[in-house]
Amino acid sequence: SSPYRSFALLEAARLASNARYDDEALAYLDLRDEERSPGPDEGKPSVLRIRAASYMRTGQISEARSAYTGILKDPLDDDEAQTAAFNLAQTWLGGSSVLSAVPYLEQAGNGPDGRISADSLYLAGTILLHSGNSRGVVVLERFASENPQDNRREEALRLAVKSWRDENDSNRAVEVLNLLVRDYPQSENAPSYLFLRGEIALESGDSSSALRDYGRITREYNDSDYALESNSRIGFIYSDRKEFVRAAGYYQAAADLAGGVHGGEKGRRALYSTAVAYLNGGRADDAVRLFDSLVQSEPSGPWSVEAAFHMGEALYDMEDYPAARRAYEITTRYGDSDWVFEAFYGIGWTWFRELNWGKAAGGFNKAADAAVNSEQKARALYRVGLSLASEGNWENALTFYDKALSPMVGNWREEALYQKSWALLNLNRLDEAGETAGMMADEFPDSELPPDLPFRMGENAMKAGEYAEAVLWYDRCRNDFPDSDIAVQADLRGALAVRAGGDAGAAAERYGAWVVHRPDNPGAASAARSWAEALKAAGNPDAASEALKQVSSLDTGNNSLSSPIVLAWARIMGIPPESRELLENLAGDESLPSAERAEALLLTAHRYRMDGSTERSRQLYEVLIRDVPGRIGAEAQEGVARSFAEEGKPNEAAEAYLAVPYLFPEQTDLVSRALREAERLYREAGREDEADKIHSRIQ
Repeated sequence: SSPYRSFALLEAARLASNARYDDEALAYLDLRDEERSPGPDEGKPSVLRIRAASYMRTGQISEARSAYTGILKDPLDDDEAQTAAFNLAQTWLGGSSVLSAVPYLEQAGNGPDGRISADSLYLAGTILLHSGNSRGVVVLERFASENPQDNRREEALRLAVKSWRDENDSNRAVEVLNLLVRDYPQSENAPSYLFLRGEIALESGDSSSALRDYGRITREYNDSDYALESNSRIGFIYSDRKEFVRAAGYYQAAADLAGGVHGGEKGRRALYSTAVAYLNGGRADDAVRLFDSLVQSEPSGPWSVEAAFHMGEALYDMEDYPAARRAYEITTRYGDSDWVFEAFYGIGWTWFRELNWGKAAGGFNKAADAAVNSEQKARALYRVGLSLASEGNWENALTFYDKALSPMVGNWREEALYQKSWALLNLNRLDEAGETAGMMADEFPDSELPPDLPFRMGENAMKAGEYAEAVLWYDRCRNDFPDSDIAVQADLRGALAVRAGGDAGAAAERYGAWVVHRPDNPGAASAARSWAEALKAAGNPDAASEALKQVSSLDTGNNSLSSPIVLAWARIMGIPPESRELLENLAGDESLPSAERAEALLLTAHRYRMDGSTERSRQLYEVLIRDVPGRIGAEAQEGVARSFAEEGKPNEAAEAYLAVPYLFPEQTDLVSRALREAERLYREAGREDEADKIHSRIQ
């Protein structure tokens, strides 16, 4: 074949290919190949281009792939290389080996033709992502960056967001969402970008950023499908921040958008959330109104059961127990098993609060029958027992306590064991009560309830005036649970019970032992005052002296414990001479209560008077009369009168006595004593008229 014929066949093939006569073009090339002499073929590149194009158009993919591969080995320029790579990639599309196209698409994406580059990058990215290769998101982001005006850019960014979300890379997802929000505000998908960005912020704990995006949707895209959910999300955020009433406003907006009680599941859910927010925000009346609207509109509809139950809870908290029962009863009619149990349990509580123990037990019994698990059943049976115990039916209560405790479930077991032990105590089955308390202590080693049982029995005995029995229970609490805080209190209450029983001396011993063993206890000062009162009531000098020794040996660093004992000792012992230094020390101690300092000063004044220092005593008395109201002041005025009497000045003494009813009329016993003394002094002086007048005033 001559070169001219070979060229003519090649030119004929080119013209046929350009005219889309691909079969003729391929036939010309086949004829040329048959006639061509062996050796280099200068027309080979043109042959490959024609064959590649015609093979592709005639569906001969394998042959086209081979032709494009040949072109890529020796392209004329970058344009041809890009085109060949892109076309070669097309040969892999639509088949099972689509990933084989990606390297050629990426190669084409680096070529000079922007349109081909954009198509290549977009295709490569989508293929990789759909194949589960996360590298596709990088390719799509490059496509979006290099082709800001491409119509496919928004879709590419959406795919990138989805990919980063699938990879749990929220930061990268937000970066891409920021582009979508900024560049496509008019897109029909714009609210979805804001909503998703808000969701990511909420998931990461950034509720402020979430609020901005949800809020923007409610302002700028309130007609979109996302406005309803955005209002609900805002409500959720404010609820989480405990701004419940503010949250209710947004939940209500969501409900209005959905159609409220007639808005299907979404509308009713939003209205239910509104009611819950009002309830948590302290606006129970508004909550009940909305709960009731859900129930009345469709008792068996979406969220009606929940609304009825929580309406019952709200009315229960409002102490409207009959209305609460009516709401709970609706729940029992339309709710599933879990709701039915909780509703019957609530009904039981309403009767319990109304002190109707029989109906309370019946309600809890129904709850037990409706229970769906052993814990619920046991809890309800425990409440049956508690209801029976509340009306004093201890024997039957024990039966239900045992039924409740037998499954060994529930976080109320500690309380149930306590109540069982309490019932046994009331039945005087002390050994069994002790065993039960021991079980409670073993099962709940940190429990503070076991020592409360004997203490509570002691308190009941105290209320009944059975002081001897109270002492026995307090002592049992102290002896059986010596390391408990309540045992310390029981020890102190035991002393009070002994005192109330009439044995002041024994009470003083108990108070003294308590103070001596617990000088650092916050209640030690108060106990010391009780000790002092018991000592004064007993009036035993030996006990008073021993108490002074005991309290003086305590190294407390202050006079708070010794002061009341010193004062009691001084009074019991008749203010002996050795008391003056102690009393003066107390009177000058500004850390002591003013009443104790005043009494110390009074006794000091008495001691000066007893020592013959009447002028000094009157100076101290005058301070008390001027500054201290009440009994101490009255006793000081009485002391002034005695000082004058001891000086042989009956007129001045009588006048001082007569000042007592004028200055301290409320101290009736001291007023009567002062008037009698004044009367006596006047009669001794022969002033019968004045004495008679005073006598008429004595009650």
